[in-house]
Amino acid sequence: VQALVSNKAQVAYLSSIPFILAKNEAPVQPLLVEERSDKTFYNSVFVVSKDSSFQSLDDLKGKRMMFTSPTSTSGYVMAYSRLVDDGHLQPKQNPAEYFGDVNFAGGYDRALLSVLNGQADVCAVSDYTMEGPKADIYLTPEQRSKLRVLTRTPGVPTHLIAIRSDLPMVLRVKMKEALL
Repeated sequence: VQALVSNKAQVAYLSSIPFILAKNEAPVQPLLVEERSDKTFYNSVFVVSKDSSFQSLDDLKGKRMMFTSPTSTSGYVMAYSRLVDDGHLQPKQNPAEYFGDVNFAGGYDRALLSVLNGQADVCAVSDYTMEGPKADIYLTPEQRSKLRVLTRTPGVPTHLIAIRSDLPMVLRVKMKEALL
């Protein structure tokens, strides 16, 4: 984001929240948008151990929560928004006031492994880490079989390639053609 804002980069691969931050400070626009299964959105999911007794977000009060990172759209922002929408948190309230312990894993695989290894009771990640053709990138099928999706929040915008809109149109077109 800062490279786009300072014009040290003219093109960047971003998730939706960093794109919004860049757009607020620099002349950037989407160049290409990622499609997953012919869609430009996916789900944020809360994942628990397959054998846990948790059936809903209501069951997680006082439990150990592992978010992905503070800037992750599916691994924090949408999960946090869901907790607010469902009445578990007030806007801007610290999630540690609902959960007993809150940490950030730094990545989808580490968040999932924290639940798998008993270091957390629940984590928030993207649905494609548990389902679909690329799920094996994050965990093996055997590892995933020991976890389950507790609930999902739809409508997370996919990743995109952003480009500075102050570049000449001919260059933007050539960049798009090259990437496609």
